[in-house]
Amino acid sequence: MLDIQQYIRNGRVEREKIAMDIQKRVLTGADIRFLMKNKDIQAAFFGQAYEKKVPKEQWDAAYLELLTYAVVAEGFNEDYLLYLDEVAEFVSKKKESSKIIKRVIIGSIIIIIAVIAGVLVVLTNRG
Repeated sequence: MLDIQQYIRNGRVEREKIAMDIQKRVLTGADIRFLMKNKDIQAAFFGQAYEKKVPKEQWDAAYLELLTYAVVAEGFNEDYLLYLDEVAEFVSKKKESSKIIKRVIIGSIIIIIAVIAGVLVVLTNRG
C-alpha cells in the first residue's frame, strides 16, 4: 500500500515530488487515485482543471518535463494529475518502443556483419 506520508513534509504536500514520481512512473494510476482521496492532498489542490493540454501528437519527453514543472504554477488538481499520468505513460511506452526498434536494428547489423565476415573467410580459404 502507498505511504501517503512520504508526500507530506511538515504539514505541506510536496506537489513537486508527486509530479516527479508520476513522471518517473513510480506512481501508477491506482496510486494517483488513492492519493487524490486523501484530505491533505485534496486541501493542496488549486485550480479546477488543467487548461493547457496539447494534442497527443505533441507528447514527448520534453513536453512531459515541462508538464511536470507546471505543478508549481499552473495547477495541482485531479485533472492535472490524471493528465500528467496519461502523458507519462504514453511517453514511457514510446521510449520503450524506440529502444526495441534500436535493439532490432543493432542486432540486424551485427548479423549482417557476421554473415559478411563468414563469407569473406570462406572465400579467402578457397583461394
